[in-house]
Parts: sequence; structure tokens; C-alpha cells
Amino acid sequence: KFEHENIKKKDYEQCVIQVEKCSFTPLVYSTSGGLAPQARILHRGLAERVAEKTNEENKDVMSMVRKKLSFAILKSVLLSVTGSRLYNHATRERLLQFAT
Repeated sequence: KFEHENIKKKDYEQCVIQVEKCSFTPLVYSTSGGLAPQARILHRGLAERVAEKTNEENKDVMSMVRKKLSFAILKSVLLSVTGSRLYNHATRERLLQFAT
């Protein structure tokens, strides 16, 4: 189902290991909100760490993590789609505030 995750990993992993001396984990999301296995692992691990530090319930933290990442993705899409067409800085700032 998420063959893009394997394609990205195959394309970039060796280069990242050789050049950056670190690992590469692609975060692949579907447009309908689905998560590829590695993205799901990231969400789960991030939520567990935050929940442990803040003494909050894991399900509440997971919800917050998903919302924050969703808005971060939306913000980057908004910038890439409208960035070159914005006429002034004030308009851009209003759009960015709306997205966060």
C-alpha cells in the first residue's frame, strides 16, 4: 500500500548514510490521512516520550502530535503553493497565522 516509503528509502538511504553518516527514515503520508509504517512508528514514539515527560495520557498526546504535524504539513504546502504569488509580506503572515 505504501510503496512510496520503500522507494524513498531505496533512493536516499545509501546517500544519507555515506554523506551525512546518519540514518534516513522517510515519512510518507497519504492524502486521506493514512500513515506509512515508519511515520506511524515516529508518531507513536514521539507521543510516548512527550506523555512520559508531561504525565499526560498517551492518547491525548497522540492526538496533539497528529494535529501539530498535520498543520506543519499544511503550512509547508501553503507556502509552496502560494509563496511566489503573494503580493506582500502582510498577506503572507495572515495566511501563515491561519495555518498554525
